Amino acid sequence: LSELFAHYMEAWRSWYAQVTAGGCHQSHSRSSQH
Repeated sequence: LSELFAHYMEAWRSWYAQVTAGGCHQSHSRSSQH
């Protein structure tokens, strides 16, 4: 479970970085489909 959680957090941080950098919440829709 720890591995899965770590992977989830990594993906979430990547998305968060995109949002904070671009300031566009729509970026989250494309990243979620990964």
